[in-house]
Amino acid sequence: LPGGKDFGFVTNDLERAVFEGWPELQAFRDALMEAGARKALLSGSGSTVFGIFPESGLVDRAVSILGSVYATWELRPCRTIGEGIRVRSDAG
Repeated sequence: LPGGKDFGFVTNDLERAVFEGWPELQAFRDALMEAGARKALLSGSGSTVFGIFPESGLVDRAVSILGSVYATWELRPCRTIGEGIRVRSDAG
């Protein structure tokens, strides 16, 4: 995974409720995992389903495979920020 990070602890408690109403989102999440994602998850209450891939080649492969199956969906490959963003307030 990016930077050797372990994303196994990441969960979304809303997945169960959302997937009951929209099983195609669960199918897509599972398809991301089958395409090589180490973790795939519903973001928030369901505006996005994302996958975390260990290398960019797998991302390209997943987009190629899933793009034809989910042709009406918008698939956007993204890159990861290695160290994240640290925010500091000078106000106090």
